[in-house]
Amino acid sequence: MVEFKAIYFDMPGQKGYYFALVMGPLIPEFVDYAQKAEQAAEISGIWPLNKLARLQDKLLSDEGVVEVRFQFSKQGRLRVLACEANAQLALRCDRCMQSMPYDLNTRFEMALVASEAQARPVPEDMEYLVMEAREVNLPELLEDELILALPLVPMHEYDCSDYLNRQKTEQENARQEDYPDKQNPFSVLKDLL
Repeated sequence: MVEFKAIYFDMPGQKGYYFALVMGPLIPEFVDYAQKAEQAAEISGIWPLNKLARLQDKLLSDEGVVEVRFQFSKQGRLRVLACEANAQLALRCDRCMQSMPYDLNTRFEMALVASEAQARPVPEDMEYLVMEAREVNLPELLEDELILALPLVPMHEYDCSDYLNRQKTEQENARQEDYPDKQNPFSVLKDLL
């Protein structure tokens, strides 16, 4: 169930307070991954797209949120983090260069280890992340995985080349209007035939 919360915040240099509706609770920024794995904890919530700076470089709009669910667990001696994330993104189509809505739905699972030596028992089909501290930065980890889940070449599912054809026709019409009296230099050869 998605819950809406009203948040009032003060903008520096601006008068008054601003109001925003936020769907669900924000995920915590840092958590103790070892403790959460021992508890088999689940963390669900959202994270605003405008707080993911590296992902913003690939988007046309930073409006919206990522809905995310983290599940911590233990598999033997390994501490494992599974995540499901969903977001509605605005990408630029590489074919027509126009805005393209993209539903990003991704799932990943990784072992969180303290050293490379602890990574030896990690199964080959599972990623692992060597943690330098006892806390994991959830938004940063989420952002890395969202960037990896983006399409390499974003394109509309339908043939958007008609937009390109219209653009080309408009450009040709504009050129003909700019140079209406220009004659073809080979038109003289036509008379010789």
